[in-house]
Amino acid sequence: MRTKLPNNSYDAVMAINNKFSITLPNQTFFFLIACFLLNVSSFGEDATNYLNSGIKKGQEGDLNGAFADFSTAIKLKPDYAEAYNERGLATGAMAKNGGNIENYQASAVADYTAAIQINPAFAPAYYNRGIAMQAGENWQNAKTDFSKVVELKPDLALLAQAFLHLGQLKQREGDNPGAAYFLSAAYYYRGISELRSGSTNSALSDFGKAIELNPPFDQAYYDRGK
Repeated sequence: MRTKLPNNSYDAVMAINNKFSITLPNQTFFFLIACFLLNVSSFGEDATNYLNSGIKKGQEGDLNGAFADFSTAIKLKPDYAEAYNERGLATGAMAKNGGNIENYQASAVADYTAAIQINPAFAPAYYNRGIAMQAGENWQNAKTDFSKVVELKPDLALLAQAFLHLGQLKQREGDNPGAAYFLSAAYYYRGISELRSGSTNSALSDFGKAIELNPPFDQAYYDRGK
């Protein structure tokens, strides 16, 4: 993913030229602009490289290394929502490995929030923040974040997980009909995801569970019968 040139970048080059009263041939001046553009673009490429490196290190269990790479990606590209989200995940994983859990959770939530501020339609950050809120027993904020994921309609697997957590929160409140509704939706969307990936038997099982929890679920009957 390449970084887009800020709207005022051309003006910045012009300002430098005007400030020092440099008179340049047109070819030379536009060559300098081209170099400037390439330099800005390279920051985006470097940030992506650090993001990918951090993801790989996280998968290998090197959480400190992953955290460092995500931080470097953010330094290179301060509006990198994906890097904030991944750093939040790394921080959350560190919390499970010991240390001050509250501090880790607060740091993770701050990163997810930064990702959301950069990209308000970034469903994974809402989901991950919801998980952190739920872990911290901040039930209402967790419900708000999971509901936002549903509103954004992300990929089916993430949508199913959001419905699952909403169902769990309803169970905690003692709202069994509400829990059944959300849990049936979780099974249904997971079933659709499995059906599209070719796991027909798993999909049929999930459609059956959705119907069991919510018998009037006409769409689940239809998809199970296709």
